[in-house]
Amino acid sequence: PVYLPDVKVKLYVINGQQLAATSLVDPPLGLYLSDDGSPLFAAANATPEEDKGVPIELSADERLGPVASIPEFQFLNKNSKFKVGGRTFKCFKLLARATRKDPVTGQESVVAQVESESFKVTTKKGYDGCRKAEYLYAHDPITDKTFANLGETTITNLKNTFDGIETVEDLMHLVQACRSQPDMEMRLREVLNMARDAEKYRNLTRMLTEKVVYDDSVPRIFVVPNASRPLGLLFRANKGQVDFGDPVGVLLRPPAPTGQLRISQITDKLQAQASHHLEALCTLALGYWRMPRHSGWALAPESPCWEDEAPSDVIDAFQELFGQGDPLTLVDMHLAAVAHMAAAATPFLQRSPGHTGASVTPPPSGGRVSGLGSGLNRSQNPSPHVGGSGSGGLGAWGTGSGIPVTVKPEDLAAAAAAGATVSGGRAGSGGTAPL
Repeated sequence: PVYLPDVKVKLYVINGQQLAATSLVDPPLGLYLSDDGSPLFAAANATPEEDKGVPIELSADERLGPVASIPEFQFLNKNSKFKVGGRTFKCFKLLARATRKDPVTGQESVVAQVESESFKVTTKKGYDGCRKAEYLYAHDPITDKTFANLGETTITNLKNTFDGIETVEDLMHLVQACRSQPDMEMRLREVLNMARDAEKYRNLTRMLTEKVVYDDSVPRIFVVPNASRPLGLLFRANKGQVDFGDPVGVLLRPPAPTGQLRISQITDKLQAQASHHLEALCTLALGYWRMPRHSGWALAPESPCWEDEAPSDVIDAFQELFGQGDPLTLVDMHLAAVAHMAAAATPFLQRSPGHTGASVTPPPSGGRVSGLGSGLNRSQNPSPHVGGSGSGGLGAWGTGSGIPVTVKPEDLAAAAAAGATVSGGRAGSGGTAPL
């Protein structure tokens, strides 16, 4: 490639619905200002010129030759809201065009151009709304965002055909009623465009049977199973779903004489000085959640006793159970070994009765826990839990997973052969994860 200092490159936003590529001799028809004068985008350190193109800085690269550095673009409006000439746009494209001024005539001619694929611009809220939730909230209204296979027209037909079908719970009851009425089921499948697709209908009924939750905001607590001392985390839950990435408290001590759980707030200081160990505990909690029976998990009992713990207390408790070394590596080794042993001991797994509980009273300091944790709402009013909360009681440490506490040499050898590096050593043995 030859570096031509008199070549100019501009970047345009154009209508993404154009079937044919923009001709080299035609103007680019760039988009910038809407009918009300609002800009569509902003480019870092660059301003669109009269033809709505953003000039791009050129440089010569020793390896690549001539290089155009695209500035950072920020769209300020959605394609569905941006109007020019009274019309909106279903999508946009980016067009990069290189021009050069003829040294004799002084006229500019297009040297080359390239167009991107079509794309849409939406808000984060709109993007999140397009993703189907893993669990359905019973009282949510049915929309085209609720089920993957039900569009707006299908939902309208459903509501017009069957009276009173407004929420997920209404559709759940309708599907249940259809089980004893084949004629009604066939009519429902026709309305849902599933008359000839039994698999889609089975998936819908399975979701309505297994994935619907009610007003369940009872916090969950995880305590390391089969441990010689208590160590765990308290998590909020919304509509039955645990917020794994945002624990609100850490448990380091046995219950108080009154039976209350003793929970420490995750403060800024605790998060700053024990962040790696708290992150490892979150990973450990999620790992146990994904195992059969959700070992170590339970509904949080009412009104824990909030206490303060030093970051060193969290680190010492972690190292006492898992040894010294990188916390995430130790947790990964522990989970790998436990998974291997659980697979070998599947017939002996036992499920302990889960706890029942209600909302957790926030710490006395106010409505928000800083650091990793966010505040627990004082106005929580959870209803009874629906669905599996996990197993394992909190009354005694060292119970809950059904896996033997004593790790035999042959267990360690088998776990190591399966890819888990483990050790039966005590804390301080260095880089090992005793079980």
